[in-house]
Amino acid sequence: MASVFLSYDHQDEERAAPIISLLKDAGHEAWWDRHIRGGAQYSKEIEQALDQADAVVVLWSKSSVDSAWVRDEAAVGRDRGKLVPVSLDSVKPPIGFRQFQTIDLSRRGNQRDAIDQLLLAIAGGTPVAQPPRPTPKRAPGRSTIVAGTAALLAIAGVTVVAVNPFATAASKTISVAVAPADSSLQSKDLSDDLVAKLGALSVHNGELRLVESGQRSHATFTFQLGGSAELGRSRANLLLLDGSSSTILWSGQYERPTARIGDLRQEIGYSASQVLACALDAYRSRQLASRLQLLKSYLSGCAEAAQSGPAEAAALALTFRHIVEIAPKFAGGWSQLLLAESIIPAPDAKVRHQITADIRQARNLEPDMPAIYAAELSLLSHDDYARSIALVERGLSKNPDSPLLLADRSSLLFSIGRTNDAVLDAKRAVELDPTSPALRGNYIYTLANAGRAEAALDEVKEAERFWPGSSEVERVKYIVNARYGDPGMAAEYMRSSAFQGDPQKGLIYLEARIHPSPANFDRAIQNARAEYSVHPERSVQLMQALGMFGRQNELLAFVTTMPRSLAIEFREILFRPTTRVLWLDPRSLSFAKRIGLLQYWASSGKWPDFCFAPNFPYDCKKEAAKLLA
Repeated sequence: MASVFLSYDHQDEERAAPIISLLKDAGHEAWWDRHIRGGAQYSKEIEQALDQADAVVVLWSKSSVDSAWVRDEAAVGRDRGKLVPVSLDSVKPPIGFRQFQTIDLSRRGNQRDAIDQLLLAIAGGTPVAQPPRPTPKRAPGRSTIVAGTAALLAIAGVTVVAVNPFATAASKTISVAVAPADSSLQSKDLSDDLVAKLGALSVHNGELRLVESGQRSHATFTFQLGGSAELGRSRANLLLLDGSSSTILWSGQYERPTARIGDLRQEIGYSASQVLACALDAYRSRQLASRLQLLKSYLSGCAEAAQSGPAEAAALALTFRHIVEIAPKFAGGWSQLLLAESIIPAPDAKVRHQITADIRQARNLEPDMPAIYAAELSLLSHDDYARSIALVERGLSKNPDSPLLLADRSSLLFSIGRTNDAVLDAKRAVELDPTSPALRGNYIYTLANAGRAEAALDEVKEAERFWPGSSEVERVKYIVNARYGDPGMAAEYMRSSAFQGDPQKGLIYLEARIHPSPANFDRAIQNARAEYSVHPERSVQLMQALGMFGRQNELLAFVTTMPRSLAIEFREILFRPTTRVLWLDPRSLSFAKRIGLLQYWASSGKWPDFCFAPNFPYDCKKEAAKLLA
């Protein structure tokens, strides 16, 4: 619930009253005063209301633009970052307020869109000129929007006309065109690259068809891409247009150093694929029909999610929450909300309770939504192996082609020792969504960590062909070489300007690989121990060094004495090639029992891959029976 200060001229009182009703119906506290107008100074009551307001809604009209009082109140809202300007008469705001995008309630035929924009701006607590960045306020539900719509329409006495192109019936086959915005070489080059990326995506999506740019008038959607380069910087502007009306549905701006043009292409390609996926959801459901502003907010959130991570998850969740509160039957909004919530770092009890409530709401709408299973998985304990695997497998039985759930199962399988199956899931996820840098990187890491370094480096070459010049691909290549491949190549990368961080400590490890000797091994291990003593989360580096340099007994002693919670969190490390030597000693099964893995293996009958390795020194089942007796 937001506290709203309404600023208006007394001559507009009759038109202000329906807006007050709308705000109250939407659950906001609305302050206005029909009597206090005039005077050279603010009254204490007005000043207090302005101080307490989350948003200052200013109604610009032919009379209010000349009101010194309204201008003063608007200035307070502007200076405090709370201004939400509304136009009643299509008049220009006074000088000093024209840099803000004004919500136009004067035009006939598009009132509902303006209402949504007003409520989103208030719920976000930001000037309309800025991208919505919501704060945790209560936003209106569907019923309050309907009631508020009727009130606001009384302002102009008009009928709502649907202008959103998504209001029409969706066809089964969806076509997409990519067209350069101009005749420049940069625009054509970027457009050609985007065609290639979306073409790879369409191979695994039977509903999606690419059409030539010359036939864009027949396309469901068109991406229009313009590029430029100057002063060592490459820039791009990407628009998503409705194919029939050329309505702008979404826009994105990108900029990178010209030397990193590969990063620009990758960012454009992945953002476009994610925005397109969200547009398809909206197109199929038609729940955002006649709500063009809400659709634009949704697509902007999807684009932001494509470039964000756990640190931004809470803010993204708020963005999508406003979407579903206004359009509660829109499954795409619920899916994005749950995906954002599922990666919020260390959620507290309040956040977990909210996620549970959101899962319940989403399940009532679409019971087998993949994001529901991802969100449920995030609520399970890290050592609840049986329920975690069962949950994801249930989700995949309903959604066998979900890259999200395949990637989740791949991670889970690797962390319980089933590395071969993990590779298969990671590979399938990339095939279904080839534009995702994260899924492609995960597949390469899974191959390498499963002991297939050569195959992983072959996939790096594939990634370089798909995303040439990508910094992310270069980083993946460095990590694979640092762990299992060419340490000299990894050291070269670490000394380059592309490496972020202090290279000295990492170079100690690589030096021990390049020039193997007991002294270098000791130095690398001592360095890793020192790092772990200060940063316990860096236990990965210490386990890697102990395993790589043949300290099997020290590795076993370390993992059996490390805190249980830490051991559970980083258990995946113990199934990598360098640390897998741990399991050659049957005493390692006592450690597996300590973190609950042994119990899972025995009860499920799903034993880790190392138990079936040729010439393995003991029988896993027999040793487990002794420990579990």
